[in-house]
Amino acid sequence: MSIISATMYGQKVRKAMYKYEIWFEGQCIMDRTSYDDLEFETEDEAIEEAKTEIEDRIEQWKEDGGYNGETVDNFYIEVKEV
Repeated sequence: MSIISATMYGQKVRKAMYKYEIWFEGQCIMDRTSYDDLEFETEDEAIEEAKTEIEDRIEQWKEDGGYNGETVDNFYIEVKEV
């Protein structure tokens, strides 16, 4: 799904959109690049959503008893332009 943001010299210009992947211990644990309906207008929006997703994952690990002291800093967020 592309979003058209402007017309330049009679041609449509596609506005950049962003998605993210979350990596933990060398493995991609969440890939939002494959969801057509989840795009962010800025890299910062994508990063903030990814951080929220990580915090939710950590809380789930705490509830499930699988928490080993991980923090957001233990994860790597890769933002991609789509």
